[in-house]
Amino acid sequence: MYFEMGVDPGYTFDLAANWSARVHLPFTLGLSVKDYYEVATTSGISSKAFGYANLGLMVDVPLKFMTPKYGKWTLTAGPQFLWLGTNNKLLAGPPSPNALNGLNVTGGKGFQVWGLAGLKLEY
Repeated sequence: MYFEMGVDPGYTFDLAANWSARVHLPFTLGLSVKDYYEVATTSGISSKAFGYANLGLMVDVPLKFMTPKYGKWTLTAGPQFLWLGTNNKLLAGPPSPNALNGLNVTGGKGFQVWGLAGLKLEY
């Protein structure tokens, strides 16, 4: 069982006539309540409470030039900063006796910077 929580505080700036931007800091924290972030090792099963934390620095810009009949369009982009807990770091690294089921997703690094960009449509 796991518990995930997050907040997304931000502020909207008026840039020019009919243009604005919302700058926000989405933050997500993943915690194990009971045996969720486990890893199999040569010495047995290891379970840790801290799974990950992710912090972003995002900017949303509404595309107000789109006519309302096509919906409300918003462009969003920004970097994300991911911290992995001990067991997730082992799982994301190369296979080793310390993590028998390693996937080599991050090369075993506990910190990753990645980007996010998207186009949101609301009707």
